[in-house]
Amino acid sequence: MTAFTELSNRFEVGSSRAFPQILKILMNEREAKIILTLPGTAKEIAAKIGKEENWMAEKLRDLYMRGLIIAEAITPEGPIYNITSAGKFMDLVLFDPRYDGEEFLDLWKSFYHETQLMPSQEGPSDFRVLPLEETIKNTRILPYEQTSQIIKSAKKIVVQTCACRKRERNCDAPLETCISLDGLAEYVLKRGLGKELTQNEALKLLKDCEKRGLIHQTANNDHPDVLCNCCPCCCAFLRAVIYYRKKAAVVKSRFRPQVDPSKCKDCLKCTRSCYFSAMINKDGRRIFAEENCYGCGLCAAACPNKAIEMVEVFPGEHIPEGRGWCPSSVID
Repeated sequence: MTAFTELSNRFEVGSSRAFPQILKILMNEREAKIILTLPGTAKEIAAKIGKEENWMAEKLRDLYMRGLIIAEAITPEGPIYNITSAGKFMDLVLFDPRYDGEEFLDLWKSFYHETQLMPSQEGPSDFRVLPLEETIKNTRILPYEQTSQIIKSAKKIVVQTCACRKRERNCDAPLETCISLDGLAEYVLKRGLGKELTQNEALKLLKDCEKRGLIHQTANNDHPDVLCNCCPCCCAFLRAVIYYRKKAAVVKSRFRPQVDPSKCKDCLKCTRSCYFSAMINKDGRRIFAEENCYGCGLCAAACPNKAIEMVEVFPGEHIPEGRGWCPSSVID
């Protein structure tokens, strides 16, 4: 078994044919063997493989700056390095403009489609759909499910390339739409992957994405550090739900559309805006399949008669406590 195959197994994608090829492009075999010894500090890893500590510290920092490993924590002994999940690894690599070759991106595309990266799971997904806040009336919306409040509460805001759109290349939506916040923003800046935004610039970007029919998604916790603007043709989470029918791949928002029948004219614009087959055109009449709805609010925004508003159907506990997406720490 090669180091690349063994590392693929560590990432829990050992059945993938493309992933070992991706690893061979990203690293040499010696580096793969170093990564296989993680987690650990430079001192611990140096002792494991018989290398000098300073050399190992520099090598691990280099792997970190290339997006191949993360720093789980910073200790008096230095960063504790480790690998992350295959999906997050894909993002941390594809955020980086140095990895732009067509053949390389084709490998990532093959990898995603052969694994779908969204196995069946018992717990909640890492990502959650955010509703369009303008469509929510007369109900309680929490700060961490309002795009504007997520932006306004962030101390640092950075925009970088959407890894999914870069990988799939299925549409002409802008690439620079993935927003990182606070610690994740610091990481993106540390690696030189993005551009810092003001609050007003970020809010303007969000509005532009809404006009394009993109869906807001964020980390599924009450301290989100990422705000994505996603298309169903490229997004790993939305594709998993819509095309592969993996309904647990992303968490639904707490809201669902409520239709005022006195205002609804069956113009069917809501059915054309719905990516999830929740608003359905059946013989010229609108039908709502609630089980398919993820609560994005695009149907309400599309309604010319203001017949739809988003109402709360899940309590606040629907969103778990937590912090961050990836990585855990930013090294100096």
